[in-house]
Amino acid sequence: MGIITTLKKRFKYLYLKDLLDFYQLDDAAKICKKEQGQRLRQGAAGAAYGNLAHLLDAANYVNEAWRSVSRMSIKNTFIKADIMPLETDGEAENEDKELVTEVVQALSGLNLSFLQDELEEFVHIDDENSEEFAAAVLEDVEQLLQTMKVSEENQEDVNEDENVTSWRIRKQLCDFEMEN
Repeated sequence: MGIITTLKKRFKYLYLKDLLDFYQLDDAAKICKKEQGQRLRQGAAGAAYGNLAHLLDAANYVNEAWRSVSRMSIKNTFIKADIMPLETDGEAENEDKELVTEVVQALSGLNLSFLQDELEEFVHIDDENSEEFAAAVLEDVEQLLQTMKVSEENQEDVNEDENVTSWRIRKQLCDFEMEN
């Protein structure tokens, strides 16, 4: 698993952890946590306080996720990129499985109806070999092609308008010269 993939998976884990930590609290603790969030400066109380995640949350998640990237992940990325010719020992795949297991264990204490497959789909949604990723890329390409087609059609209309205008100017000039 590459460094960016590891970061993304850890980022998602940290986000889910903040959400779950808040929703596992009893009602009194939730109210207290919300009040703590209101005392923070505006925009500083995000997912951990029961609010929507925001840019500060994202920055903190990225920071913590980067700190958690193991030497083995970096080593495996260098090996995969053919920068460092060493043999991989498969520890990177274990990190992914450990992450999913850890999240499943955290979720098992809640009365949420979810399937492990749904959680794994969420964790793997950004994988370049996933069906969702391929569908998203295909959709982006189709939108780009459609935009280019519309732009091209508009340009053709502009060119036609310019040709008509140019023809009219020449005709008026010719008519003017004939009159004089």
